Amino acid sequence: MTPVPPPVDPSSREEEARAEIAATRVGAGTARALVGLPLATLALALALEGRALVRGDSRLAAPLPAVAEAGTASTPVRGIAALLDSAPWRCNRRLLAAAREIEARFDEGSALARAIRPWGQLALTATLGYGNEEAYVGRDGHLVYRADFDHLTARGGLAARGSGDPLAATIAFARELEERGIALLLLPVPAKPSIHPERFVAAAPGPPLPSPRDRAFAEALAESNAPLHLFDPAPILAARARESSAYLEHDTHWRPAAMDDVALELALRLRALGDLPEGDSTRYLESADVVEGTGDIAKLLGLPDRFPFQGKERLELRRTQTAEGAAWRATRGAPVLLLGDSFSAIYSNPELGFGASAGLAERLALHLGLPVDRIVRNAGGASATRAALAEELARDPGRLDGVRAVVWQFAARELTSGNWR
Repeated sequence: MTPVPPPVDPSSREEEARAEIAATRVGAGTARALVGLPLATLALALALEGRALVRGDSRLAAPLPAVAEAGTASTPVRGIAALLDSAPWRCNRRLLAAAREIEARFDEGSALARAIRPWGQLALTATLGYGNEEAYVGRDGHLVYRADFDHLTARGGLAARGSGDPLAATIAFARELEERGIALLLLPVPAKPSIHPERFVAAAPGPPLPSPRDRAFAEALAESNAPLHLFDPAPILAARARESSAYLEHDTHWRPAAMDDVALELALRLRALGDLPEGDSTRYLESADVVEGTGDIAKLLGLPDRFPFQGKERLELRRTQTAEGAAWRATRGAPVLLLGDSFSAIYSNPELGFGASAGLAERLALHLGLPVDRIVRNAGGASATRAALAEELARDPGRLDGVRAVVWQFAARELTSGNWR
């Protein structure tokens, strides 16, 4: 028979642990360091935050929304008192929200974090090629947006992590437009790493490298027989990538020449749909311009100024203007309406840092020889432009009069992370 070990007395283990702890010896220098370093860090944090308060640059002093709901933003003490007097479950929920907000503010917005983080990020990026939660560093300093990478590797059904069903929302929108006699053409712009996988993985296959979500969406649309047309620009962008580069090095968006390739093919697709007026090739002219801008992914890294990845990218634009030399403007009631996100606005909105008058709508108008209308929002392509159109229709029921085709452009990553309400 196998001998049964004697039972272990829990008290003996506790006594042994106490003895080991009692035998631990800490030198005077180590003790001073263990106490002094945290205290010095706290003192430095308080000093930097005090200076930020004096300069009006503190991000910690704003009222807490959870507390302000219970009282008033101008009287936080009364707000806390009202909060504690509220129902226990409501008080607990708001206190938890306030605690999370305080923690987030100290982590992201404290003066100490803002002073140290850029230099820590620089050390990680320069020595290890390490990015952060939002930006990845690829080969040769090529930057990739985390949401794009997540979309490329996403698995599972079509339901986006944001909310809603992309397929149902798209089909419903197409049918609403069909009732008005308007054709819908979808233009999902591929994620950057699907067109430039070689910049992230050395042994990556040639582009395009579609996300499983992209394939599932296209297949589901084909099976639905919905009244819409899907234009996948991935082959066009991949052809441009094989020649040079289709996307900016430190930005999420396409290069001007790659966007123009897509705009030209888009014009041909719209013509093939029929029901568009004949274009006039002399309606619009183009002129060359050179711009410089800092990529949006580079900004997400949060590095100190004048260090790697913070340098500006130099680009050549082809601006669109009228035959009289005036800057291109969207035309209400044009036969084509573009709904788009920042991929449509990147070379149209000067606030994005890469010039104006050379965006997707401008280039499409030039290739069509027709006026084009647009509704563009820099983010939230899954719902923001549809919501904006709905609001305009509520104010003006004739908003879509004269429109024969709607081009709905959105970043393909919206299929994974977008809000498809």
